[in-house]
Amino acid sequence: MGVKTGVDLDALVEVGEWISKTLNRKNESRAGAALFSKRDTHVTKSDQSTRVVSGDINSTNFKDLIFSRSGSSATITFNNPKKGNVLTSSMTQGLRSIMSSLSSDPTIQTIILTNIGKYFCTGMDLSTSGPATTGTTKTQLQNLLSTFECLNSCPKTTIALVKGKCYGGGVGLVFCCDIRIVIGANQEFVLSEVKRGLVPATISKYVVREWGPALAREAMITGRPILASELLAKNIIHAIAETEEQAQKIVEEYVLRLGSSAPRAVSQVKELVNAVAERKRENEEIEKVFEDMMRPSDEAKFGIGEFRKGVKDVDWGKWYREKIGKPKL
Repeated sequence: MGVKTGVDLDALVEVGEWISKTLNRKNESRAGAALFSKRDTHVTKSDQSTRVVSGDINSTNFKDLIFSRSGSSATITFNNPKKGNVLTSSMTQGLRSIMSSLSSDPTIQTIILTNIGKYFCTGMDLSTSGPATTGTTKTQLQNLLSTFECLNSCPKTTIALVKGKCYGGGVGLVFCCDIRIVIGANQEFVLSEVKRGLVPATISKYVVREWGPALAREAMITGRPILASELLAKNIIHAIAETEEQAQKIVEEYVLRLGSSAPRAVSQVKELVNAVAERKRENEEIEKVFEDMMRPSDEAKFGIGEFRKGVKDVDWGKWYREKIGKPKL
């Protein structure tokens, strides 16, 4: 009837179809189903590239990810809550594929990374596969490096909407993003690799760049939880929300504000800031530390073994005394 309601009908139709597929139910909206079907039969070439991404996410290859878009913003949701949204190979491959498609899509300005469940992401999977058990060290290194770098170098504005605890690689993903919004002042960011005899090598340059050397070093060698409130006080994260509804409102305000930022200029700003902040590339040192960690050493084998047994705090002093045969003092 020509009345402007402020509702994006195309977005509404797509969300309705996505909800139905996610719940594995028939779309009960006759109008929604008809509009979705009609739109698909008249899809343009530019739309097809976006739909390929959406279709891939719904396939078994990307089962741990949910993709959606509304206007000029896209959302990637980690959807493996039972396993803490751990960084499986399929998850990292899916993330890179989506990011690649979105990076070259001129209709997308903002990409939101978020999660389902009490963990944003728990990093590398140490429960069933550990260092040097699947694939070569070089392959694993490149898989992780390319995943973090595809997010870090994305020309679009990236927003991390953190709804749960972050460990290891999950921390890296958050701080590869441009804007970080966290639900809960006591939300934890934990770099606990050292407790397993490991090192957060692949995420180090992003964490050090954003946190600063002093805090990053202390967090990495102690493995203590760093609270969102501490990071907010240092302007390392940009907002803390008390509820998910409040967090979504903050995200929407950012998306609206970013709509007036010229996309090419945004990309250039990101390149400029990263180049100035990093000064030099530490890839050689990262590769050296990563390869040493992934052999793995006796220390790492023991640490991972204890992790799989459910032991949270390893008595490393006792282990070393027993290893070299010295009595307990």
